[in-house]
Amino acid sequence: MRILTIILSLACVSAFAEDDTLQKMAEYDVKVTTSLAQQGDAGAQFKLGLMYENGRTVRATHPIVKGNITYFTVDIVKRDSVEAAKLFIKSAQQGHNMAQVKLANLYIKGEGVKKDLVEAFAYFNLAGLTFRYAEQKQKELESVLTPSQIEAGQKRSKEISSLIEANKKTEKK
Repeated sequence: MRILTIILSLACVSAFAEDDTLQKMAEYDVKVTTSLAQQGDAGAQFKLGLMYENGRTVRATHPIVKGNITYFTVDIVKRDSVEAAKLFIKSAQQGHNMAQVKLANLYIKGEGVKKDLVEAFAYFNLAGLTFRYAEQKQKELESVLTPSQIEAGQKRSKEISSLIEANKKTEKK
């Protein structure tokens, strides 16, 4: 059964390649996601950030069959870590936990943003309330940061949390 699914998937790939359906779907996805991101939608900002981080709209390098769904790669968006970071910042500052984790990792690596372990600590601190991974990463940073840096990270985390709350109040109006 698995072999039959793979053969059918490959047939779909060639069909998509012939009529550019997948390409058009990906272009439409980028267009809609960009529009929503520009309107301030945190989920769309996160998704668009992922697109810029990876330089594609669908994250797979070849057909992958999972159940009855086949995923493909479509390179529509040019990889741009600075633009990805900007979008993750916007999303994270609206309380999007996955964006907070992504952004913290970018601060650790210095990708798209200046390397800043204190800022990474602050975002992991926020996301750690939801994600065990973020909590673990925060503890790892605690082992390399000085007490004053940890204090600065906690202070920054409170500032970001206040910003998130202010954004939520503005959203409700």
